[in-house]
Formats: sequence, structure tokens, C-alpha cells
Amino acid sequence: MRLLPLILTATLAVIGPLTDEERVIIDTAYDGRDHKEAAYIALAEHAAAWTDGVSDEPVRLDPDFDAILADPDAYRGDLCLIAGRIEQQSPLEAPYDLTEEWFIRNDDGRPILVYVAGLDGSEGLEPGAGVEIFARFYKRVDATARDGQVHRYPGFVGALPREMKSTVAKADDWRYLWIIAIAIFIMLIALLLIMMRLRRTPRRMPPARPANTPDETDEEDAVTLPDDPAAALDELKRRAENTP
Repeated sequence: MRLLPLILTATLAVIGPLTDEERVIIDTAYDGRDHKEAAYIALAEHAAAWTDGVSDEPVRLDPDFDAILADPDAYRGDLCLIAGRIEQQSPLEAPYDLTEEWFIRNDDGRPILVYVAGLDGSEGLEPGAGVEIFARFYKRVDATARDGQVHRYPGFVGALPREMKSTVAKADDWRYLWIIAIAIFIMLIALLLIMMRLRRTPRRMPPARPANTPDETDEEDAVTLPDDPAAALDELKRRAENTP
């Protein structure tokens, strides 16, 4: 799911190839030490020249950091796309203040050290923000972490960081969508059960009265008529005249 946006973004930077001179200098990088060396300056100046646009420079979209740490010489100078959440940002002291030191934690929880060049304070990216950035592999950096232990980090030098929606936020969005979908599903099941119950319940209809059956008034009138025919005719006549 993440490959498509990364491939599209990979066309949004003009990154020139390393010159032979730059490669010679970069090969002098000393793995395990800090950035105070010529190889860092060469990469920082190289990254500072990158611009927005379209480039055909090959990019490792899914770097194998374990392989990089195991054999730094085989990957030194390779262009990669680093994506994750900014954990820490620190300025560097002169004369090495060509970049800012960022620690980025990727989706697998691995911290990655990136020296970011060309920042002018307008990016608005702060710790906690999701970011993706093009960077060339610099070297393995051994540093003491917050837990007091020495850890090995893959070190890169890059530029043109771009904000992206964090994968944590995407996961939360999917979780909320699942909750809504489950709620709608339960409502549909309840509605279906109600409809089935209504369909099974017989409707009570009032009993039909036969057309030729006299009502109770007629039966009562028939019983109370006088036995004498003449008197009965007079009574029927009287009732007919009083009927509205």
C-alpha cells in the first residue's frame, strides 16, 4: 500500500549523480564515528544542490537497513527514500552546520539518522510529523541513545523533506471506519429481524357480517310486533314514520 505514493514522490526532485571526485571523498567515511569529516561535507554540499523537479536518478524505495549496516561499503552513496515519523531534530555546530540532524523512526520502529540539508525554516516539520525524504547513504553511526546504550544507526544525508500522513493516523482512520461499518451492519441485522417478525405475525381482521343476516335491531323489532295483523301493520307504519 505504501509503494505507490513513494514511487510517485520519487519523481519530485532533481538529484544529480555523484561525481567521481565526490565518490572518492565519500569513500573516506569512517563508520562508527560522528559526522566531523570530509565525507559528510561532500554529501551535504551535494544534497544542498538538489531542486524540485523530475529526475531519473535510481532510488531505493525500500532500503534493507540490516544489509546496509552489515556492509556499509556496498551501499555508500546510494540514493534512498526514507519515510517515517520525526523523533528528534538537533542543530549542528559550525563549521558542520550545513545540515540539521534528524532521527526518523520508520514503520518497523527502526530509528534512522538523516542529516538534512537546505533547510530554511519554512518546512514546518516538527517532531511527531510524518515525513519522507530523499537521502544518500553516508555511513554507519554508533551513538549513545536515550537509554544510555550505544546503538548502531544507518546514517544518511538528504534534502527536500516532504510531509506525509503518518501510518499511525492511517491505521486509526481504518479502525474508525471498521467501527462505523460494524455499527451499520448491526443496525441492518436488527432491521431485518424486525421485518421478518412483522411478516410472520398474522393480521387480525374484523369478522364479516353476512349480507342477508338481519341486525339485532331488526330481530328485536320482529319479536316485539303485536300478534294481531292489523295492530302489527299499524306499528310498522308508526315506526316507518318515526324513522329519520
